[in-house]
Amino acid sequence: MIFDRFYLQEGEGPNDRAMWFQAGLEVEWLEEWAEQKVRADMKREGPTEANRTIPYTDRIRQEVKKAVIQRHDLYKPLAYIIGNQPFFSCEIECVPPLLCPRPETELWTHWVVQTVLKSAADHDKPIRVLDMCCGTGCIGVAIAKNCPQAEVVAVDILEKAVEVSNRNARRNGIPEARYTAKQSDMFDLFLEKESPTDGKRKVRPEYEGTFDVLVSNPPYILPDQYVDLPISITHWESKLALVGDDAREHKQYTYFQELTDYGSSLLKKRVDRDVKLGILPNIFIEIGLQGHVVASIMERSGLFTDVLMHQDYAGQERWISANSSH
Repeated sequence: MIFDRFYLQEGEGPNDRAMWFQAGLEVEWLEEWAEQKVRADMKREGPTEANRTIPYTDRIRQEVKKAVIQRHDLYKPLAYIIGNQPFFSCEIECVPPLLCPRPETELWTHWVVQTVLKSAADHDKPIRVLDMCCGTGCIGVAIAKNCPQAEVVAVDILEKAVEVSNRNARRNGIPEARYTAKQSDMFDLFLEKESPTDGKRKVRPEYEGTFDVLVSNPPYILPDQYVDLPISITHWESKLALVGDDAREHKQYTYFQELTDYGSSLLKKRVDRDVKLGILPNIFIEIGLQGHVVASIMERSGLFTDVLMHQDYAGQERWISANSSH
């Protein structure tokens, strides 16, 4: 059932062993989850009639059956059924409509920690990280857990994202002093009111140059791409997180322009940066098919140098790294 619904078209046909293996893994994960759930339910419920009369294995089968129906008939993502997902040594709570963490995002988060943050691990100063469009908080939480010097401020427009990402930090042992999420439409909470002369907004002075690193997985699915996405995404995950809000939906590069302009102002100047961090990239943005345009925006702005695109497991350009030039 799961193979036919989710993996047949992705593979090379009904005999694609890799796709069968992946479908089999899903069933194994559901069985493990069901067993843990039944144990927890029985412990919580105590000696009820159902616990005395319904065999333990039958209860597990019932939970697996219900989960498979949700997965197959309702196209519900596996992470939503189980309620969490592993991500770079963290356990991340996953609830609709927040995006389920993707392997591609985990790849570049790991790269940031190993390539950049651990290069400066021997200095005793905190590394302040801004996670823009945090969702479940998977990126910022993983950074905080794997880099003890990191102090993360996470931002998202959805109140649910703020709640869940803060919970994810706590469940992974990260105190509030090292991870806090705030609700804001992109950079709004860092900006002054609109200028009466030109209508532009600037970063408030108290926030200028206050972060060492900026990471972001912003909305980057183009509107004409969205209609072709699988039902398991469009019926469950937030369109706002994938495509963006109504004001920006058909001006897709607005997000990347804001990350370039405001991100540059929020990042520390080279003279104020740690010696090792000063020569390393300090902004990392997940991208889709528009990667070359995003790289061009950053290069033409004059605000960033060493703009590089990096590929994911499938050879697709998936994230950009750059170094602020000021």
